Amino acid sequence: MKKHGFTLIELLVVVLIIGILAAIALPMYQTAVEKSRTAEAFINLKALGTAAQAYYMESGAWPTTFDELSVSFGKNCTSSECAGSGFCFSLGNMAGVGAATPAGVYQLSAYRGPCPIVGRPIAIGFMLADYAPWGMQKGDIQCFTRNTALYEKVCRSLGGKTQFQHPNGVSGPYYLLNR
Repeated sequence: MKKHGFTLIELLVVVLIIGILAAIALPMYQTAVEKSRTAEAFINLKALGTAAQAYYMESGAWPTTFDELSVSFGKNCTSSECAGSGFCFSLGNMAGVGAATPAGVYQLSAYRGPCPIVGRPIAIGFMLADYAPWGMQKGDIQCFTRNTALYEKVCRSLGGKTQFQHPNGVSGPYYLLNR
């Protein structure tokens, strides 16, 4: 008499193989999803930077609210923060933020997660600097993390090659993306 079906050992081997494949694929999938989301934020941030520079050329001052910019995106916007695509975008003058930040440093940032930025850990973001004493040139874009391996991979995958530490003692590596 022939028995039809699979033995318990055969089923366990199949389940083990599926588990191994899932363990390998899941981290790669998470990195790809975060890279995609971050790339979208990168494009939005560049559009904000172009709009902020146009506003500066027109008025002689940096914009203080999103309403002053010629681009619009996101929702739940306040005067200096706007949520969109899983990121919180912010704009403002960096003067007085840390000892190494002089007057005239203007930032546009995109932080992973909901608004408001204050009171929660920052996972990843970008900044367009008008001037910065730590080796950044006008228009440089940086990707910074808070010592998160996943986001460090995302920063490197976006072209971040130059790694440096923030002079104000902020934890985590920074990567320049456009040099």
